[in-house]
Amino acid sequence: MAEIKGFGRLGSEPELKMVGENKDKPVTEFRLFLSSLKKRNNETTDQGGWFSVSVWGKFAEASAKLLKTGDPVYLEGTVRTDHWENKDGEEQTSMSIDARHIFPHLPAIISLDFKPRKADNNASDNGADGGHDAIPEEALAESST
Repeated sequence: MAEIKGFGRLGSEPELKMVGENKDKPVTEFRLFLSSLKKRNNETTDQGGWFSVSVWGKFAEASAKLLKTGDPVYLEGTVRTDHWENKDGEEQTSMSIDARHIFPHLPAIISLDFKPRKADNNASDNGADGGHDAIPEEALAESST
């Protein structure tokens, strides 16, 4: 299987499931656009593509809590190619990634287009809304002075 490393953005909300015989193995699945920048004749184009991503174990649980649609991430994993026949007997192929590591891409998060969400002070876990970029209202007030 081919190794893959790169930067991308989540195209769907991460969905945490418990799988296995005893439903004791966490896996989080989501869609990801993985960038592949190509430069030709002083013109840069993004020739990336969409992948289904599976994250397992503790990274699955963290990914489900911290990541949201549109978040930029850095990913390392293995590419898996699946083949099957559709109902018309035509061969179909899809590529997916089993992620070993996935991290928020901090430079993109703190770039000028980053808009932090305010924390929900009514949430059950000490005022955090579960998003990695939730910032308490007090901190937002301090940063704007």
